[in-house]
Amino acid sequence: MKLMFRADAIQCAEYLRIRCLTHALDNKTPYEMWYGRLPLVKHLKVFGSTSYALIPKEKRCKVGARSRKCIFLGYFDTTKGYKLYDEVNNKFLFVRDLSFLE
Repeated sequence: MKLMFRADAIQCAEYLRIRCLTHALDNKTPYEMWYGRLPLVKHLKVFGSTSYALIPKEKRCKVGARSRKCIFLGYFDTTKGYKLYDEVNNKFLFVRDLSFLE
C-alpha cells in the first residue's frame, strides 16, 4: 500500500477501534457507551481491497464502462458512504453505490 494512504489507514483503524469490545468498559464498545446501542458491523470491509464504483448514468456513454476500479480507503461517520481512490484518474471518490472484491 502506498505511503500516501497512511492517514486514511489510521482513520480507518480508529473507526474500527471504537466498534470493538474493551475490558475497560466491562466488555462493551466505546460506540455502545456513547450512543447507547450496539454498532452495526455488516458494512465493514477490508482496508485496501479492490472495489468497483458505479459511474452515474449521466456521466457514462451507452457503450462505456458502468463502473471504475478503485481502492477502498475508509468510512464516514456523518454520511453513509465509502472513501475510495481511483488510480487511473488519481482522484478520491466518496460513493455509496459500489461492489467489493475481498
